[in-house]
Amino acid sequence: MDTSLYEKNLDIMYGPNKDLLFDACKYARNLTVSIPANFSVALGYTMPPDRMGSAYIPARFKSLHIESIAHESQTGDVFCLTGLCEADLYSRNWDNPQYKMYRFEAHYDTKSRKGTMQFFSV
Repeated sequence: MDTSLYEKNLDIMYGPNKDLLFDACKYARNLTVSIPANFSVALGYTMPPDRMGSAYIPARFKSLHIESIAHESQTGDVFCLTGLCEADLYSRNWDNPQYKMYRFEAHYDTKSRKGTMQFFSV
C-alpha cells in the first residue's frame, strides 16, 4: 500500500473467532446478508498500557468489511486481514462521532484474540 495514505496503527484488544472471520469475509459484498466481525480497538489509553489500572478508550466503527484473509504463520491461528471500514479514529466526543472511510490491514491472532490494525485514507 501507498504509505503516504497511512493514518494510524492501533492495538486490537479483542476480536472475533476464526469461523466468524471467514463468514464475515464470505458475505462482505452480499447486500442481503450481514455478518459483523466486531473488533475492539484501542484508540488510546487512560495511562501507559503497562501500568496497573490502565484502561483503553475504544475506537468506534460504523461498519467493517473483511475483503481478504491470508495465513500469516504455520500455526493456523494468525491471519493478515484487509478490508474497508467506516470509523472514528480521532474524535473522543461520544455524542458526535466523526466517521470516515478507511482501508485497513490487520495482523490478528485468533487464539489470543489480539493484534494490530493499520488504517489508510481512502
